[in-house]
Amino acid sequence: MVKNVLEKDNLEYIQQNKENLTKVLQNEFWEDLTFEDIEFLVNEIAPAMKYFTPKPKDIIETDVPDRILDVGEIIKEIPEDEDLKRLLEYNPVARKLKNGECISSKELLELENELKSLRPEITINNIQKETDFILFLREIIGITREKDPQELIEERFKKHIIDNEKYNERQLNFLYTLKKVFAQRKHIEIADIFDDPFDLSNVSQFNNEKLKDIINKCNEIKMC
Repeated sequence: MVKNVLEKDNLEYIQQNKENLTKVLQNEFWEDLTFEDIEFLVNEIAPAMKYFTPKPKDIIETDVPDRILDVGEIIKEIPEDEDLKRLLEYNPVARKLKNGECISSKELLELENELKSLRPEITINNIQKETDFILFLREIIGITREKDPQELIEERFKKHIIDNEKYNERQLNFLYTLKKVFAQRKHIEIADIFDDPFDLSNVSQFNNEKLKDIINKCNEIKMC
């Protein structure tokens, strides 16, 4: 998004803020974000996003076939994989799910790390391309629930974050985007909200402390 805005260097505003915009393109900026960094993004970078203009994506044709992750095959292979079976039996997070408990985003990431240490293709991002990661966990752990996990996450997000306070229209636009993104990704970092699909003009409606509070509450939402 920032690269897109920097292309409008014929505009006086972009010329005046080029140094600030260039700063956030450096990887070092995003390492260990501080309150001051977030304040800088909200106050200095977000206002420039009004000059962002989406570009159509080029379609690149190649002779290399896409590698499709077959979740069904992974599920079929688990009974034959002793290491995976042992992990699912003794891992504390997997056991919580099997016992009917819900888990936090942090716990889910811990389980994901354990699973991908045995099978690198088992990641939230990969599995979400075909099915919901929580649904996948239910299947391989051997549990059933009536509620769709994404619907459950969105309901809890609305209850614990949206319904607790009054927000203006642009703040609500941000929160509804965050709700959808979190339900899909199962985890959110402060840096994520300064990239697609978030509108930085909506992000800028919150101060840095409130943004951190929202992100923390988001990651505390229980899922199962």
